[in-house]
Order: sequence, then C-alpha cells, then structure tokens
Amino acid sequence: MAIARSAAPAGEFNCAREYRKIDGVGIYYSPLIDGREGVLHGFTARYGGVSRPPYDSLNICFGKDDARSNVEKNLSILARAAGFDESKVAIVSFAHGSTVLRVNQNDAGRGAVEGQPHLPECDGIVTNCPGITLMTNHADCGCLFLYDPVKRAIGLAHAGWKGTLAHIAKNAVNAMTNEYGCHAGDILASTGPCICGDCYEVGEDLGEQFSREFGEGCVKPGREGKSMLDIELA
Repeated sequence: MAIARSAAPAGEFNCAREYRKIDGVGIYYSPLIDGREGVLHGFTARYGGVSRPPYDSLNICFGKDDARSNVEKNLSILARAAGFDESKVAIVSFAHGSTVLRVNQNDAGRGAVEGQPHLPECDGIVTNCPGITLMTNHADCGCLFLYDPVKRAIGLAHAGWKGTLAHIAKNAVNAMTNEYGCHAGDILASTGPCICGDCYEVGEDLGEQFSREFGEGCVKPGREGKSMLDIELA
C-alpha cells in the first residue's frame, strides 16, 4: 500500500529503499522525497497490523475476505504511526487500467470510511489539497508516487502490467500538469516495492510488447515461451 499527503534537481526519479519501523509498522521511504517540505509519503510493509493469515497482518484493502473491523483497525494503526487522519483518506478503486482522477477534500473518506461511496474506477489519483491523504493498494503490482515541490501537488498510481503498458505513469504526470499547472521536469518520482524482474514471469508475446514500448532492458528471456518482466524499470 502506498500513502501520500500533500501539504533536488528537477525531474528526478528513484526507488523507495529506506526502511523504518514506527510503532511496529514497517514503512519504506524514497530517499529522494523523504524529509522534503510539504509532503508525507510512504510504502507500507506487510506487518504491524491485526489481520490473520493469509492477510497477516497489515491488510488495508477493504473488500477482501478479512473482517472490516480488522482493516479499520489496521488503518488506525498506520495512521497513528505515519501521522495522518484516517477519516480523510481517499483510496483508488483500482481496475488494472490507466484512468487517473483528481480528488479534493470533498473526497475525504471515499473507499475508507463505511457509508462513503467509493471513487469511480481509477488506478491513479492526484491532488493539491493538503487536507486529504491519497492511498493505493498493491499486492505484487508496481506503484508510483509523484511530487511536485513547486506546485505542492502529488499523485499516486497503481501500476500492474496493464496499467504500465497503457502509460498510467504518463497519464498521472499529465493529470498533474493539466489540473495544477505542474511542469513535468519539476516532478519527483519514486516507485515502491513490487515484484522484481527475476520473479515476474509473463508470456513471450507480452514481453515483446514491453520491449517495443519501453526498451529491451525491462525484459529478459525466461523459460521456453516465457519472458521475465521488470515492471519497476518499465
């Protein structure tokens, strides 16, 4: 799961590799973005919550076969550790697509607070509103966090192979430029933990699509008829 709340040389990118434990909750941070004024971000590890196997333990994905009370408790634990208001979270309603939506304080609680409607189907959300926390849910799919320190705008994207191939990263940048007047070169970007290129086996045809779209570096040969895909690099 990735979280971000709005409050270096331009256009930089890196991966979230700094790991800390806060009140038992593990969170990865991007060295590029961590500590910058006006933003709180993090990519959670799996532990520190109350859910039982197979969701042990920090499951914050509503709608799975896990008691809602567990998920709500996990969200409270994370909010206390990371320092945000759980009632002002907006969570993507992911569909493995490339749709990116703008959200504001009127969307606080959507996807998180019982009785609040979910956002329309989307895999990316952007905001420049400091009163709301953005959240995306992930298993092994890629995730992307964007921050423009000039316009104080942020974006999150859930990026599986479908969304990556459909350029959700570009769509998120375009949403920030169109909605908030951001310049792409000012945006700092980080990926979060996801399945690695040594483990992610896909069909050879899909590997060829990624090679054509993003360059051969993100794909290497696998077993017969298969390719190994580096979704983070793509």
